[in-house]
Amino acid sequence: MRCLTTTESLKLLQANTTSINPDSAFPKGFSRYELSFQIPVEARTQRLLARDLAGWLGGEGLAFFWLADWPFAKPDELAIATRLRAGHGEQRPLAEAPCHWFEAGERDEFTGWLGLAMSFGLEGSFGVLARPGGLLRVTREEFIRVATPALERQAGVRDFALRYELDIYREGSELDAGTGSADNAASPESAEVADAEKSPSGRG
Repeated sequence: MRCLTTTESLKLLQANTTSINPDSAFPKGFSRYELSFQIPVEARTQRLLARDLAGWLGGEGLAFFWLADWPFAKPDELAIATRLRAGHGEQRPLAEAPCHWFEAGERDEFTGWLGLAMSFGLEGSFGVLARPGGLLRVTREEFIRVATPALERQAGVRDFALRYELDIYREGSELDAGTGSADNAASPESAEVADAEKSPSGRG
């Protein structure tokens, strides 16, 4: 794993895929089909889902995790991430190098970071350069937001949510065109309130 600055990461993304900036909202032209669903509460289910989602993103090429909410995370939430970065010789603070890049042979570590983000509520985007068929974002509000230009890939993520009996908050199409059409009218922003009332606040 290597850590890069925002400028360095944007150059890599723009040279290899569409012009996307995972540090902001989901980009237009990339999120034709979108799905938002609950993050599992149980640690074991988080790990299983992380493997499924990492496989869904693709198994070849550079993968990335762009940590977006480092200014708001608590020190204990970032402690493990900081030590993992140090293990790769990275001493810069997250503010200077917030994007983590993984070679094809480091896919297990990439999967582990995805599970870590779900467990500690580290908000950020995950993707794979060689396969721009999807982008996912883990949020602090305890849901995962997935975007893809292909309907069949949206269906694949929906199958994961159903398999683990996770609440689906939003399932939309052509959101990049500003239509806002959705099969499920509940947005994650509104659904997260109800979800917080029925789910334990802690992580496994």
